[in-house]
Amino acid sequence: MAERDQHRIKIKRKFIDITNDIIIRDGVEAVSIRKIAALAKYNSATIYLYFDNLNHLLFLSSLSGTKEYIDALTEVGQKSQNPIEKLIDIWECFIHYSFAKPKIFSTIFFSENNDKAAKYMEEYYELYPEEISDEDNIVYKLIFDHDLRKRVGTLLGDCADEGYFKESDLEDLIELLLFAYKGMLEKVINEEVVADKMVEAKTLEYIKRILSLYISNSEMIKF
Repeated sequence: MAERDQHRIKIKRKFIDITNDIIIRDGVEAVSIRKIAALAKYNSATIYLYFDNLNHLLFLSSLSGTKEYIDALTEVGQKSQNPIEKLIDIWECFIHYSFAKPKIFSTIFFSENNDKAAKYMEEYYELYPEEISDEDNIVYKLIFDHDLRKRVGTLLGDCADEGYFKESDLEDLIELLLFAYKGMLEKVINEEVVADKMVEAKTLEYIKRILSLYISNSEMIKF
C-alpha cells in the first residue's frame, strides 16, 4: 500500500475514533464537526476532505461501536446447528447488543436517506480489516448488508430451503418480525422500557411466537 494511502487511512481512523469517543462519553447528540476537528487538532474543513458529511462520519463511528456484536455473531456462526436454531441464536445475539446500544444500531439499520450505507459499510471494514476474523463463517454474508430486511430474509431463506417455512410466507414473516423488533427497539430508545434481561427475553419470545405461526411442521422444532 502506498505511503499516501496509509496516511489517509490513519487520518480517517483518527476522526472515526474521536467521534466514537464523543458518542460514548456525551452521546450522539453532542457530536459536531467543530468538536471533532478541535479534538483531532485539525481545521474543520479538513474533515470534508475525508468524509461526505457529518452523517457519513457518524455512520462509520457507529459501526466501530458494534465490534462486540460482530465478535459474538461470529461465534454463533461457528456453532454446528440447524438453520432454525441458528436463526434464533442470531436474533438473541442481535437483540442483546442492539438494546445495549440502541441509538447506534438504529443509526446503522434505520437511518433515513441512508442510500450510501452499503458503500460506507464496505469502507469501514477496509479501514478496520482486523475486525473481520472469519470470512468463511456462515454469518459473514450478513455483516456487509445494512438492510435488515435482507438480512432476515437471508436467514429465513436458509430455513425455507430445509423445509421449515414456505417460500410464499417469507415476506409476511419478515414484515412481522421487523415490526415486533423495531417496535421494542423504539421503546428502548424512548426510555419507555429498560433494556434489561427481562425485556430482551420478552422480545425474543415475540420473535419465537411469530416464527411458530409459520413453521411448516410443528413437530420439526420446539421453541
